[in-house]
Amino acid sequence: MPHASGGGSHGGGSHGGSHGGSSSRTSHHYFPGSRRYRRHYSNGTDEYFYSNGRPQKTSLSGIVVVAAMGVFFAFMMGITSVTSRPHQLKENYDRPSHYVYDDINVIGDDKKLERSLEEFNDLTGICPVIYTVYDSDCRDYRSLEDYTMHKYTGHFSDERHFVIVYTIPEEQAEKVAEDQDYIPDYAWEAVQGDDTDPILSDAVFMDFADYVQEELEDGKDPGEAFAGGFDEVLTPKAEKRMSTSSFSILTMIQVLFTLGFFGIPLFFMVRQYKKDKDTIIEEVPLTEEDVKNGASPGSATINSRSATLGREAGPLVGTALVTIFLVPFILIGIGVTIGGAVTLTSSKEVGIFLLGFGIIWTAISVLSLVGIIKGILSAAKKKEAPLTAEYPASKPVTADYPAMEKQDIDPYGDFDMPQTSTSYTREEDEEYERMRRKGYE
Repeated sequence: MPHASGGGSHGGGSHGGSHGGSSSRTSHHYFPGSRRYRRHYSNGTDEYFYSNGRPQKTSLSGIVVVAAMGVFFAFMMGITSVTSRPHQLKENYDRPSHYVYDDINVIGDDKKLERSLEEFNDLTGICPVIYTVYDSDCRDYRSLEDYTMHKYTGHFSDERHFVIVYTIPEEQAEKVAEDQDYIPDYAWEAVQGDDTDPILSDAVFMDFADYVQEELEDGKDPGEAFAGGFDEVLTPKAEKRMSTSSFSILTMIQVLFTLGFFGIPLFFMVRQYKKDKDTIIEEVPLTEEDVKNGASPGSATINSRSATLGREAGPLVGTALVTIFLVPFILIGIGVTIGGAVTLTSSKEVGIFLLGFGIIWTAISVLSLVGIIKGILSAAKKKEAPLTAEYPASKPVTADYPAMEKQDIDPYGDFDMPQTSTSYTREEDEEYERMRRKGYE
């Protein structure tokens, strides 16, 4: 969609994650729920470790995926720099028969202005067109900007034109024709297509507008002012911007950063892959010594609490990490899709490629995120069996026996103790003394 550039007026002057998160743990010391494994290397050495999940070797497919992602994003950085740099636009329009439409006869040398506009068109591929009208022609519009926009969209359907409209009051036209030094109450406005932005940047246009404004305020006719603006400002600046390197230092830094971001984990993956290539991993039986060394007295309670906390926090932490990791990929996919849609107007082949790739990339990223999160949540719902699950629950000893009444209990049932009476004394009871000496008391 074309957009307003600016203007001026008389006296006024001149915008992966991984499934399960913390579900897999590996250690060189035994921990509750772990199994013992042996990693046998090709050089004949063995390494023993403990894990609560089946250990996996680094896969070649994972290395290929990471490498492909790194190359893709580095390529996108480079191609974005090349496509966004100022360059000559392909003319997807028919050139007008004239660049200047002076309907109010205020331009002294139409041919000079025509040559200046044609040179700019040849250099940049941007087609500049200038109209001069009376301000009364714009009365049906809210502003001169709206009228200029109407001129653009009414005559051109592309995004590679640069339209300028210059107006004066109709009653001042005679004075302008009679007195060359007379400065009318002029106004002018410009509208440019979106594809012209890399060349006609805000800064470049403001330099052009300042030049034209100064010339008009000095009494120059609009033909001289606009011709000088193109010859002295727009054409030289466009040529300079288009000659700059397409691969800037900033772009190089971005590409190197992207390669490093993926290259570092890729390096460790390749090294581990080489290490695991001829390695044999097998489970071996646990020994009492493993359990004894892995859990000190009192550690069972601590490990149980840690496991409980891990099960509670694991799904949340895993989901958060996966989201943080994959959301940038989703945003990049959306950005590539939007970029492809925009590029369709300038380069159909590149636009279709970027659009299709962006849609596929976004879909894969979203499906991966949803799948991993579902895996984490479903794993969290599985109840882990307690450590004593293989043993039957113990029952109270008295559960199978009837309750005994208090009067049935006789602590001296094994002894033939004499009954106490009012005439009873310990000194006279020889049996009592005998029992006492034997240690029953």
